Amino acid sequence: MASPQNGNWIRITAATRLVDSPRSSNEIAQVKKKDVFEILRKEGDWLLLDIPFSNDAGWVTAKKTTTY
Repeated sequence: MASPQNGNWIRITAATRLVDSPRSSNEIAQVKKKDVFEILRKEGDWLLLDIPFSNDAGWVTAKKTTTY
């Protein structure tokens, strides 16, 4: 596993999808329970997650995550 860029990692608590913005429902990726992601930014109750092996990032609500 690569070293975190900013030291903030989370684990997904339920299968869900990442969207392209907190105000959109455009799906970027499906993620599985227990997947681990680095947090790039936080906006209200939303987290922007780095998607490994991709140039994309996607948003998920913080309530679907737990600290890793």
